Parts: sequence; C-alpha cells; structure tokens
Amino acid sequence: PLIAQLVSPTLSSLVLSFEDVDSFSSCCDVLETFFSRCQKLRNLRLSWFLYVDDPVAFSQTIKDGFMRLKQLDLVDCFGNVRLLIESTPIQKLKSFCYSTLYMNGDDEIGVVSAAVVNYGGSLVRLN
Repeated sequence: PLIAQLVSPTLSSLVLSFEDVDSFSSCCDVLETFFSRCQKLRNLRLSWFLYVDDPVAFSQTIKDGFMRLKQLDLVDCFGNVRLLIESTPIQKLKSFCYSTLYMNGDDEIGVVSAAVVNYGGSLVRLN
C-alpha cells in the first residue's frame, strides 16, 4: 500500500511478479491496491499470476482497473487464462501479449481466440 500511495499520482506502467505468492486472494489484494490508488495505470504486466475458475472473483475495483488498460502482458500465468480474458473485457486495449501460460484444460489457440473476441476491436498489437 505504501508503494502504491507514493507512485499513485504518476504511475502509468506496472510489472507485478507473483512468483512467491501461492493464493489467488493474495494476487487480488495486490492488484486491488494498485488499481484503487493508481488511476493513471494503463500498462500492466502480470508474471506468475494465479487465476482461479471464478469469473466473479474480481472486485469492482479490479474490473474497473482492467477497463482502463491499454496494454496487458501475461507471462508465466497459471489457471484458466481464457476465463481471465473473457471475464475482463477491456474496451481500449491496444496491445496484448502472452507467453508460457500454464493453463487448466485450455490451449493457446483458445487464449488467442478469447483475446481477439474480447479485445479485437481496439487491438493494434497481438503477441
């Protein structure tokens, strides 16, 4: 919370690595802290993010934070990544990047399809 408060007036890009975090609720607590305080946050890179199979798991603050994004990178994420994308539509997303996803029962084509369906109207870069 202190870091988010200190950078909140100007922060536009954030890289969060959850390599040592083993619960979805802990990941959400960190996301909520930054999204609630950093209103200019537009570029987000999540590494080692654990997403559970619950589309209503995100708070409204987190959903609103995702809606403001213009760039989203998912690297080494776990769980149902396709559901993560489907449950967080981002209207103005320009860039979507993902790599080395550890998914539950879904393949990378499903992730790309979900990204194109949900973000395709505004995407300029798909990696």
